[in-house]
Amino acid sequence: MAANENQMDVQKCNCGALTIYGKQNNQVSFLEENSPFPIDITFSSVLDSCNHCVNYWGLDILPEEEQHWREGYKGRSDYLACMAEEYDQDLDTVQHLADLLGIEEDFDGLVNNLQDCCL
Repeated sequence: MAANENQMDVQKCNCGALTIYGKQNNQVSFLEENSPFPIDITFSSVLDSCNHCVNYWGLDILPEEEQHWREGYKGRSDYLACMAEEYDQDLDTVQHLADLLGIEEDFDGLVNNLQDCCL
């Protein structure tokens, strides 16, 4: 296997998005400040436009969902689905409660309320 066969090509767009090309030309684009991992690389080229800014494609982690990603969830909806399953509650009920409490209470107030209703 060639040394560069597993390397990924990373391009940065003028819009600020990064596009990473992997094997078989698979790609993902996201804004650098919303990166799901630390970016400490040299970019192979700078683009005038990309799928992120032209077609609004891409993976962007919303700042308010960053803790969900750090805790291993795919985002807030994945977290809420896991909470519904863990506490044997209907997903709609958990989502409604989470919306009432606000995203800042997902890892504290929401969990406390779910624990209280399950006692």
